[in-house]
Amino acid sequence: MGHVDLPITIGNYTIIQKFTVAEIDVPAVIGYDFLHKNNCTIDMGKGVLLLKDSKIDCIKESQMSSTFKIKLSDKLTIPPNTEVIISGIVEGDSSSIMNAIVEPLPSKHTETLLVAKALVDPSCGQVPIRMVNLSKYEQIMQPFTHVATCELIDTGSVSNEPRSEKLRRLSSSSCDEVNELPSLLQDLKLRSSELLSEGQIDQLESLLKRHNQTFSKNKDDLGRATAIKHKIDTGNAKPVKQPPRRLPLTKRDEVDKEIQRLLDGKIIEPSKSPWASCIVPVTKKDGSTRICIDFRPINSLTIKDSYPLCRIDDSLDALRGSKWLSVLDLSSGYWQVEMDENDKEKTAFTSTKGLFHFNVMPMGLCNGVATFQRLMEYTLAGLNWQTCLIYIDDIIVFSDSFESHLSRLSDVLDRIALQGLKVSPKKCSLFQKQVSFLGHIVSSEGIATDPDKIASVKTWPLPKSMTDVRSFLGTCSYYRKFIKSFAEIARPLHKLTEKNCTFDWTNECNEAFEKLQMTLMSAPILGYPDMTKQFILDTDASGFGIGAVLSQIHEGKEVVVAYYSKSLSKAQRQYCVTRRELLADQKEIDNSDETFETVDFLRMAKVQDSQEASCSNKTDSAMWYEHKTNEEMFEAQKSDNVLFNLFRLKSDYNNRPEWADVALHDVKLKKYWSQWDRIVLINNVLYRKWINTTTEESNLQFIVPEIWKENIMKMLHDDIQVGHFGIHKTVARAQNRFYWVNHKDEITKWVQNCIVCNSRKQPPRKAKSKMKQYNVGAPMERVALDIIGPLPISYKNNKYALIVTDYFTKWVEGFPMPDMETTTIVDNLVNHFFCRFGIPCQMHSDQGRQFESGLFKELCAKLKIDKTRTTSFRPQSNGLVERYNRTLENTISKYISKNQRDWDEQLPWALMAYNSSEHETTKFSPSMLMLGRELQLPVDLIYGPHPQEIEYPDETVSHNDYVKSMQESIWKVSAKARQNISKNSDKQKRQYDVKAHENTYKTGDVVWLYTFNRKPKLSPKLQRNWDGPYFVIEVISDLIYKIKKTATSKMQIVHHDRLKPFFGDVQNWVNEQENQRTDNTVNTVVASGI
Repeated sequence: MGHVDLPITIGNYTIIQKFTVAEIDVPAVIGYDFLHKNNCTIDMGKGVLLLKDSKIDCIKESQMSSTFKIKLSDKLTIPPNTEVIISGIVEGDSSSIMNAIVEPLPSKHTETLLVAKALVDPSCGQVPIRMVNLSKYEQIMQPFTHVATCELIDTGSVSNEPRSEKLRRLSSSSCDEVNELPSLLQDLKLRSSELLSEGQIDQLESLLKRHNQTFSKNKDDLGRATAIKHKIDTGNAKPVKQPPRRLPLTKRDEVDKEIQRLLDGKIIEPSKSPWASCIVPVTKKDGSTRICIDFRPINSLTIKDSYPLCRIDDSLDALRGSKWLSVLDLSSGYWQVEMDENDKEKTAFTSTKGLFHFNVMPMGLCNGVATFQRLMEYTLAGLNWQTCLIYIDDIIVFSDSFESHLSRLSDVLDRIALQGLKVSPKKCSLFQKQVSFLGHIVSSEGIATDPDKIASVKTWPLPKSMTDVRSFLGTCSYYRKFIKSFAEIARPLHKLTEKNCTFDWTNECNEAFEKLQMTLMSAPILGYPDMTKQFILDTDASGFGIGAVLSQIHEGKEVVVAYYSKSLSKAQRQYCVTRRELLADQKEIDNSDETFETVDFLRMAKVQDSQEASCSNKTDSAMWYEHKTNEEMFEAQKSDNVLFNLFRLKSDYNNRPEWADVALHDVKLKKYWSQWDRIVLINNVLYRKWINTTTEESNLQFIVPEIWKENIMKMLHDDIQVGHFGIHKTVARAQNRFYWVNHKDEITKWVQNCIVCNSRKQPPRKAKSKMKQYNVGAPMERVALDIIGPLPISYKNNKYALIVTDYFTKWVEGFPMPDMETTTIVDNLVNHFFCRFGIPCQMHSDQGRQFESGLFKELCAKLKIDKTRTTSFRPQSNGLVERYNRTLENTISKYISKNQRDWDEQLPWALMAYNSSEHETTKFSPSMLMLGRELQLPVDLIYGPHPQEIEYPDETVSHNDYVKSMQESIWKVSAKARQNISKNSDKQKRQYDVKAHENTYKTGDVVWLYTFNRKPKLSPKLQRNWDGPYFVIEVISDLIYKIKKTATSKMQIVHHDRLKPFFGDVQNWVNEQENQRTDNTVNTVVASGI
């Protein structure tokens, strides 16, 4: 090979040494000549090399590490369904290793993120790593993440066979070994040669010969993939054993023969499993019998695998521009996937020949589709979506030329052979201009329905039940994008499938059934969408449905890309014609948005703008706004001076300009300047890069111009689709889409000022005024009135009860009443209360009409009674009697009969029980404070002495002495009661005021009023309780205010706790109210015919 002089550094010495270049397994070998020349000594006991005064430790080969971890050098982002090759850093000293194998770390090698095994040279400290992301999401890995290991291997064990030779050896025998194609491949060649020239046919034959081993020779010639095995995860579930089912006598021999065939093919084997499922024989089209297994009980226990299938419409759209197509179908694809050894027994089934389980994945398992799709995407990683499409066991190879198609087909067959799979030649179709794929005929011209698939529609029997209708609609709906106004045509049939609908086959249903049959049989060919061209959106609407046609101009001719239709809901049927058409626009754009999100739409309008004015129910909902084009976005940003200057700077400067260039500009531009690297210009539209800290995903935020801010904030907060949510949710929704300087502050203010939100939502801290004390010091100084009812009509024809409570003594009187008219109340007060206890100084009640009537006011005036009342909807202002009402109802309920009609008979006893009991506040019973003595109870008559014998046991008391003694006793008790009331009142106030939160209002302030009005036939839970805004007219006290809504509205006196501040634009609200009143006046005049 030759010689070369190289420097060697050992310790502190560098020596030039001549080396012979040779093929060896290590970087270099130092021989005896070097040791002798430089007087080197090897101390084997100490394991050191001595060179002059330097010592160098020797490392034995057995002590060298044979495995190294590999980590990423930079942050790695792998797009979905993408394969990448990146550079990894080898940890440790691998300079002496020439050959090693890269193995994936188990923690990083998952079913969706794969690391390929590879033979590498790690001597330079870096190795290539091949990774593939099979998921539909980006995979992000941080720098220095460990992803694989690098293990030293024996060079002699490494095969020098090139990969291409290995593929060729795996996929087929050499051409010299196969002189003639097998009969099945001859038939495939014949079927695939119709459109080929002689030279192309020869190339096809060469391809088939080279890959002949990849095609099954018969139905029992199956491949076996081992890269991914099927697992059945049933958790901790107990085994399920189904009892054997009887088979028809005519099927037994066929089932036994099929089982024997499966045994011979090692598809199944005898089992001792605790699991057992049943056989279900199915007759195929050719009359033969297929064995199916009822795995439903096992499926119900299996944890589901959510691995996705690709969308059929995405797959069909990906074939755009393809002139050559080939379809491959695996032979009994499921049976080419091995079962996991630990789960084989779960596939066991019973038969007359015994118990067997599957070695391969059987049909009928709930996760079978997910496993097979994962295997196929693993097998064809890097080719899927680029050269071929995969849908379970269907593979379609596409290209725009014969040469590229030949190469792509060969690559796909190589991958299939490498995985050990086999293809069924009977089901393949190669080098075609149009093929059947996923129930459609695809070609370079477009997509059409498959006549073989829809042939059943033409001969479909007339539906006899709701199930028949659903089955027919399910078949037709698969091809609904081929049928214009499908929803409108199928509406009578859809009505038959509604809940609680009686099946009634009418003439209208029959016409819809026949029209769908006829329309589907003559469905047009749909063109492929071209993302470089403008789309034409043509919409229409009727009273029951909406429809849209999406088309493009291809070679000067308008070509339909898709039809869209949808039935309208009951609410949507109320829309005017214009809104129904705009709804069709919005639904079709939403339907196409994921695919065509960056494409411009040209809307074909049928309705004049004047018709929009005729729509009675105006709305700012986002659904009525048309899709904004790049041109419209650019023009809007251009109209904003700040954004126009920013656009000019981004166009003129690659790097951030100097401060002097922006120093004289608006402060908003300076804030954009400070984020220079995050501002990007895409298609002449300004965006801001923003990273979501939760998902670590990068988003582009559209920078909103001034003229669109209000409209966007409406659509982010006010529209029905966004629900008038709070500040946090609205800001978060905006951040995912939009940006402008101070956007958080402006959105916060928008939400705080929202009229609708304020009319419904409670304030963050509910208003609660401090407790105001009202203490009295003598009986009958102040009494409270209230009415309980309506109650069940009693035997005495009573329905209500008037409750009178003395504030000082807590004495309570109750009077049953047949009604609550003012005359009845006055009669009870005068004849049953005033005449026994005297005239009170003050009477307090709520604002019931009985207490506010002229008669009641006249009574109070004649008797010189000071009448007071609570504010509206403020029962706390009459808390004494309200609290007693609850006690009274609780007491009566314990003694009342089942029909509750004797409540008025129990009322006096309940009053006696209360009046004779000690009150918590006064520490005395009401009778002691009101009468100067305790009420005598039956227990006193039976077990206790006469009260007079206790007080004066040995003497006779005169009347004067008794009166004097009673007065002293009452004064003493009353004084003590006043102390207790004051003490208890102070305690209650301290506890209540802890949670008090007062808002101070002054005359002229604008407020919201909490209302308790309930509209009939409406749910109280869905009503808006805050009404307003109102203006504060007068401050009566720090608790009571006079308010008014407008100059002509009625004035109200309300409590502080029913108010909250109004933050909106008052003048704007006033103007809206004036406009609304003007419109109502005009409408009234027009309606009256004036």
